[in-house]
Amino acid sequence: MPGIHFAAVRSQISIEQVLRMLDFQATRRRGRHLRGRCPLSCGVKNAFVADTITGRYRCFACGSRGTQLGLWSAATDLPLYTATIDLCRRVGLAIPWIHIK
Repeated sequence: MPGIHFAAVRSQISIEQVLRMLDFQATRRRGRHLRGRCPLSCGVKNAFVADTITGRYRCFACGSRGTQLGLWSAATDLPLYTATIDLCRRVGLAIPWIHIK
């Protein structure tokens, strides 16, 4: 099974793209930070913060945190590898495979 160059995917798909796909509505934007209702199962209002520069997020209610790929994985309940392939296909990005010899 070929590997995925996850850093390449993270550099080409922003957390804002992922949040739009999850119908996230920011209630407040302060510089590079978006705050709003957690798009994951907890749904607590204003507990979720996403950094649009680093592509990282954190929910202070349910404790979920990670990158845009981890967010998509958690939201779709798919393993990271499968979720990354799914996300690339949905946004029309060629999957950057790493072929290990």
